[in-house]
Amino acid sequence: MRYANVLLILFLCAISFASESAPLRFAAAEMPKPDPCLPFITETYKWVEKHWPDGATFRYYDVTSLEKAVQNREIDIVLTEAGAAARLRSEGARPFLTAVSKRHPNPASSQGSVIFVRSDNENVQKIADLQGRKLAATSLGDFTGYQAAMGEIFKRNYDPEKFFSAVTFVGSSSKLAMQHVVQEVIDGRADAGVVRTCFLEDLTTHKGVLLPLKVVEPYSDSKFACSRSTELYPNWTISSVPSLTAPELRRMFEILLQMPPTSSGMFWSLAPDFSATDRLMKDLRIGPYAFLRGWTLSRFWEEYRLYFFAGLLLVVGLLIHVRRTEILVERRTRELKDAFLREEALKAQTQEAEARLEQFQRAAIAGQVSNIFAHEIKQPLHSVSCFSHGLLRSLDSGNGSPDLMRRGLEKIESEVHEIGRIVDRVRSYAKGHAGERQWLNASAALEGILLRETRKHDVVARFYAPKGAVQIHADELELRLIFLNLIKNACEAAVAATAPIVSAAITTSGEDVIVEIADNGPKLSEDDLKHLNAPLSSTKKSGLGLGLPIVQGFVARCGGTIAFKRIPTGGLLCRVHLPVSPSEQQELQL
Repeated sequence: MRYANVLLILFLCAISFASESAPLRFAAAEMPKPDPCLPFITETYKWVEKHWPDGATFRYYDVTSLEKAVQNREIDIVLTEAGAAARLRSEGARPFLTAVSKRHPNPASSQGSVIFVRSDNENVQKIADLQGRKLAATSLGDFTGYQAAMGEIFKRNYDPEKFFSAVTFVGSSSKLAMQHVVQEVIDGRADAGVVRTCFLEDLTTHKGVLLPLKVVEPYSDSKFACSRSTELYPNWTISSVPSLTAPELRRMFEILLQMPPTSSGMFWSLAPDFSATDRLMKDLRIGPYAFLRGWTLSRFWEEYRLYFFAGLLLVVGLLIHVRRTEILVERRTRELKDAFLREEALKAQTQEAEARLEQFQRAAIAGQVSNIFAHEIKQPLHSVSCFSHGLLRSLDSGNGSPDLMRRGLEKIESEVHEIGRIVDRVRSYAKGHAGERQWLNASAALEGILLRETRKHDVVARFYAPKGAVQIHADELELRLIFLNLIKNACEAAVAATAPIVSAAITTSGEDVIVEIADNGPKLSEDDLKHLNAPLSSTKKSGLGLGLPIVQGFVARCGGTIAFKRIPTGGLLCRVHLPVSPSEQQELQL
């Protein structure tokens, strides 16, 4: 058992030693001749072999074989074009150095494609003129020999896969592949060809003759050494494969950066940004973006994730808006319902208040009607009393003749009928029935009420009226109530004066009867004057404010108007306009 363990340890050490002493596996992609980079690749390999502790091996691969070698970790570092370097990143390779030369001093913008036709082809001046024609190229996976040119067609909003009527691929395994592309165009088997930038210039120099070709729609770029038809991309690049450890990669980095420039001025520099290469591959849907050619979940997410998030935000926003709208509608509904309930409550309160006000007004009117009733009924009752007393005295003295008795009883009967008429009129009005309009002596009614109320309040009365009766067509009871309320208010206001005076005047003006009632009571303010027109407003401490609304209602029912004016020395002037019909005006003129 002990010997077995010793043998196992020795075996593992041997494997470890063999692994550590293995040479570096250096590979490069096949490139067409002539290419000034070929000697640089050879010198790079020799430099690595010389300075790597265990030496190095070198081999050229075609594109397909190179990808498999990286996948199987059969190589440690690989030198390729920018397109292949970008594509191999999906297999674990990482670009870290890019070639720099006198011809291409900017490692980020060193290679592209040239689209060319025969120089005698006058039908093609722009890339758009190539649509529907035949093209020659090296291979579908050649970055500068095909893909960069297709990216330029894509930038012009064409579909590269349908732009040409036919594409002939001569293959990329041969170092003479791009020369075969040139020959296809010269011989007329293809209308146009694609090669890498500077290849036509290098081929012309190599053959020593001017090629019968012209570049299609070349870029105007004085800083670039050669003609080009496309955007520029990074130069030849060295990528590391995960088979190298971190210390080995650091050592390789140091070795290549210490390599001196070649006789042609080429050396290695830090790898630039590969975003332009990635963008081209994404546009063409190749390499790591080949999944975009099929509607996979990954492509769907890549293509529409922004729309997905935008739609999601829109849906969330819509849901929030709907919920917020529902909350606002519910809140507004509650507010409207509460407002409706408050309105109904206020309406009920208003109706109740109006009913109470109407009851107060009816009570006030009933009181005033009772006052008038008591005044008017007093005269016939007094007459009945006098005649009854006279008849009784005649009977007692024995002087009562039948004729005298008849006349006395007839007089009593007449006064009783008058009392009944007064009672019926008051009862009818109290029940709300419309009064009977008749021609009335307005001046006599006004004077009678003025004298009675001023005597009651111990106020001096002054009355002004034209000669003759001033008649008006109105309800007698309503007219008396108008005069009674206004004169009574004037008397109550005037008693505050040292020498209280209430004056009443009645005149005619056109088709109106004008009644003015004034007192010399206290001075009134503007607010006091405004309050006179407010319901349930009174200037008296014990008043209910029912008098003026009653008067205003009676005046309006008669078709008239009422207005109040302050007297500067004190007191109030009330002016009432009551209409008179033209027929009645004619009677007054007669």
